[in-house]
Amino acid sequence: MERADRRYKFEHNWAKGFYYFTFGEYYNPRKMGVGRIKAVNEYYLNPQEEFGKNILHKNFDIITIVMNGSLRHNSSVKERVLIEKGQCHLLRIGPKEIKHGIQNVDQNIQGQIFEFWIQNDNIFQNEEGEQTTYQFDVVRKQLNTVQTFIQNDNFELSICHLDKNNNITIQNESLKNIFILNLNGPALLNENIKLNDRDAFTEICASYNLKSAESCITLIILKAI
Repeated sequence: MERADRRYKFEHNWAKGFYYFTFGEYYNPRKMGVGRIKAVNEYYLNPQEEFGKNILHKNFDIITIVMNGSLRHNSSVKERVLIEKGQCHLLRIGPKEIKHGIQNVDQNIQGQIFEFWIQNDNIFQNEEGEQTTYQFDVVRKQLNTVQTFIQNDNFELSICHLDKNNNITIQNESLKNIFILNLNGPALLNENIKLNDRDAFTEICASYNLKSAESCITLIILKAI
């Protein structure tokens, strides 16, 4: 279990945010990720600011979900990819090191994003890397169903909008590493575990039963081999 109030919190002049696991300046030997899921970060990026552009990375799938604002993803693979609110960007980095950065292009709006880092060594072999933008359903068009919108040889990313007093079962028969993130609203997991805003569950099970309580909840479900 990764409780929201136990995340590492940082605040700089360009942004503030939270790390669930060891990342950047934060190191905790008890928080080294879940299998190949090595980082889950939430950022609030100030207008016109950019971060990460001078750091080299390799052998990672990096998912960026834009919750608010308009952001631009810059990388050695392809420059200036605009990601709007409600979109999800995937950058796949192979064994060749590349740089990548995120910039808030709005002049007045604070950008809000989630980043997920999944190790892909010995899985993704394209040295040049690649990137794709997906639509992320933040407007709750479909209720009470798990919608998978990215699936590849390394991970599966889904979202579920659960209405008031409803429940759903998430299957994980192959026992993949999992990160179930509750974005908002109280939820009850497997009848006895309460998930509040930004709480996450990481224990590997064959299935998970989630029940909403007083209002709609939104879940992001990340599975990785």
